[in-house]
Amino acid sequence: MSIRVSYHLVAARAVASVPSEKLARAIERMSAAYREGRSLDVHRSAEGRAAYLVHVLPAHVCDQRRLFLDELEGEIRRRELRVVALGAGPGTEAIALADAWATLSSRGPLPGEVLRVVRVDRVRDWDSSFAALAAAALPALGEIDPGAGSTWRLEAPGKSIQADLARSLPEEVFQEVAGADLIVLANLLSEIEPRGNATLPASVKESLAAISTRAKRGAALVILDRAHAPGALARIEAALAAVADARATERTGITEREVRCACSLTRATKALYAKVRLPTTRVLDRPILTTRTAWALARFL
Repeated sequence: MSIRVSYHLVAARAVASVPSEKLARAIERMSAAYREGRSLDVHRSAEGRAAYLVHVLPAHVCDQRRLFLDELEGEIRRRELRVVALGAGPGTEAIALADAWATLSSRGPLPGEVLRVVRVDRVRDWDSSFAALAAAALPALGEIDPGAGSTWRLEAPGKSIQADLARSLPEEVFQEVAGADLIVLANLLSEIEPRGNATLPASVKESLAAISTRAKRGAALVILDRAHAPGALARIEAALAAVADARATERTGITEREVRCACSLTRATKALYAKVRLPTTRVLDRPILTTRTAWALARFL
């Protein structure tokens, strides 16, 4: 039986310094904002960022981990895999990819030697969250693959690149894109203002076009987003069109998938959610466990 990391346990360790009462109230505010389609800058407070790690991140890590293993194994097997994660926030992509590499290594041939993931986000407040998350997650990966950190290693700078797809991108982003094998755009398009709108802002399409012109031949762009978010599928299609208009590509169709997080709830998580009151569940309040996402891949020719 394969060993799995519990990302509920990882998240609990990463947010241990945040008082549980503040964390419970922050989870309620975040859930209400998502439910009502409102914007909420969860990064503005320590408890807001912690709420995201506890309530959302485990499901997103499980979702991306499965996508990389089930659909994109060929894309992530490289001696040195260089990844640019756009809108990466607390580093979900880095942790999910590291888990995928550990899993592949435990099953057979080593997927590579160096996994380098650069996070790009419009705010740097997530950097401290990523530091705490990585400190909790990376040692746990050694339970899956004892060679993690020795036969292969994750290189993920603690400092993200500050950039906003809705504005002109700094040259630093393009420099990283030029050397990237994989560019990941996960759960970002549906968050771009105005939320709930099927139209992708022209400034975002211009940024995607600029990224396309700087990407190297053979690099892949993966777009992943919440399938049921209002306008999400139309925005994915618009993003793919913007990329194709700027650069010759071959692409897959948009595929929907549903993944249930297999991480067991921990004692700490259950104790926390005993204090949380969410009107979205009938019996017990729990963190997000099931994701319904849509994804597509475009390869630059």
